[in-house]
Amino acid sequence: MRRFVVWILRALGALALVAALGAGGGYFWMRASLPQTEGALELAALNAPAEVLRDADGIVTIRAQSEYDAAVALGFVHAQDRLWQMDLMRRAGAGRLSEVMGPAALGTDRYMRTLGLYRVAEANAEYLSRPARALFEAYAAGVNAIIADPGLTRPVEFHLLEFPFGYEPEPWRVADSLVWGRLMALRLSANWPTELLRARLARRLTPGEVDFLWPNYPPGAPATINTNAGGLPWELAPKNASNSWVLAGSQTQSGHPILANDPHLALTAPGQWYLARIETPGLTVTGATAPGLPFVVFGHNGRIAWGFTSTRGDTQDLFIERVSKDDSARYDTPKGPRPFETREEVIAVKGAEAERITVRTTRHGPVISDVIPLAHDGAGAGAVLALAWPALMPDDRTAEALYGINRARDWDGFRAALENFHSPQQSIVYADTGGTIGFIAPARVPIRKNGDGSAPVPGWSGEFDWTGFIPFDELPMTVNPPSGRFVAANNKIVPDGYPHLITAYWPDHYRAERIHEMLDGQSAPQRTPEASRAMQQDTVSRGVRELLPLLLAAKPETDRGRVAMSVLAEWDGRMDRNSPAP
Repeated sequence: MRRFVVWILRALGALALVAALGAGGGYFWMRASLPQTEGALELAALNAPAEVLRDADGIVTIRAQSEYDAAVALGFVHAQDRLWQMDLMRRAGAGRLSEVMGPAALGTDRYMRTLGLYRVAEANAEYLSRPARALFEAYAAGVNAIIADPGLTRPVEFHLLEFPFGYEPEPWRVADSLVWGRLMALRLSANWPTELLRARLARRLTPGEVDFLWPNYPPGAPATINTNAGGLPWELAPKNASNSWVLAGSQTQSGHPILANDPHLALTAPGQWYLARIETPGLTVTGATAPGLPFVVFGHNGRIAWGFTSTRGDTQDLFIERVSKDDSARYDTPKGPRPFETREEVIAVKGAEAERITVRTTRHGPVISDVIPLAHDGAGAGAVLALAWPALMPDDRTAEALYGINRARDWDGFRAALENFHSPQQSIVYADTGGTIGFIAPARVPIRKNGDGSAPVPGWSGEFDWTGFIPFDELPMTVNPPSGRFVAANNKIVPDGYPHLITAYWPDHYRAERIHEMLDGQSAPQRTPEASRAMQQDTVSRGVRELLPLLLAAKPETDRGRVAMSVLAEWDGRMDRNSPAP
């Protein structure tokens, strides 16, 4: 027995040693995947030395002798820190997740191949100006310096997936950067699922009951511009909670404008944004970059500052296309039957056979009911659903707009750059060192012959076709309002009487009301950057003020119910994570 116990103890000791060695080896293996942040590296793509500095939080400052070299350096540090995120992003946009994730990703890949986002990105590249394209190519060269050199660090996710499938990131291309914009347009354009939901509800509810579920925007609720002084995996689905505001110098302690922006995309690890400061002899830009892009998406350049929130404008329509009775390869149009445009897509699948799908497209757009089961059910017998969406147009130049606003020096230059901002529609606040504040909501917003875009419409008659887009000069925009402020929190942005339809149903108004409430509670000497930061951390829900009296009118029938009611009765409406009331 004694020898047996000794043997067991020795075995356990050996196992502990193996575990410790394994843990230690795993630790050093993980450490080896971290980027080099000290010393010197030689990059063939650079024309002159560039410097990369990281502060205590890892936030990067790039100093380069030209914008080209700065873009190379930005691509390099993005790839150092976020190459796995970037590769996953471009794979999602290209419908190639199944190659590394297996059959579980097929649903997303089918949808992405049907939309053709990567094909659109490749087409968008042809519309870049020469200076903008040069920066995209410089950025790609910086990313590829990481990809091509096996001696440089590689994120651990690639190593985990390398065996037995030999997974290596492919060289970065300009279209890989541009597909980021198409994916962002997808995240921030949420109308077609709502159209489909309304159509499904209409089978069981009366029109009045359906409308009750989408109430009109309340009279008197905040509008950003006021004449007196709105089938994807969770990771790609739209999120709604951003906010921003801008105060004129007359409204602040310093006498200079304050611009605050808090874009609430979903929490992810790593995050959506990559903060950076980029210094060159002719331009210094600071703010949030996106891994995959060579520009600052929102921030400031020392002369102007800008921020984005989602407008939630209705730029998507579902068209019910009637399949021709005599030929299933055709669909009906006002001018008679027309053949579906088709293309074959082959989706490689890790650990399984490749899948082939046929993508059909109509004059309105791709047929999504072929790959979205709920859309298939919503189309009805003998019909399909096609998606019309400006973000799928080959001449979208939104990337060019970002290039332009990074370099704008005043409102006129900023406004001119945004003529190229085609999708998604964004509510953009602006301020400059000259004291001007502004608001603009650029995009290709469709003008419809009939209807309000709230439900799928017949495509065969032409009665609901688009006739064009709202002219840029007629989009919501203004500068220096009498109130001295703009507030945008996904609320209604235009006053009653605005001549064009942005959307039939604006998101809720509570957050915009709360921002106005907090600003109204401050005098000009109290309005500082620190006060705006505190406002961004505010947890009060204005909606609770309407909901709580209805809850408190209930008559609890149990002890637990009475306890819950007492908790609610004392609630101040703060969404405190440590409070049971929310």
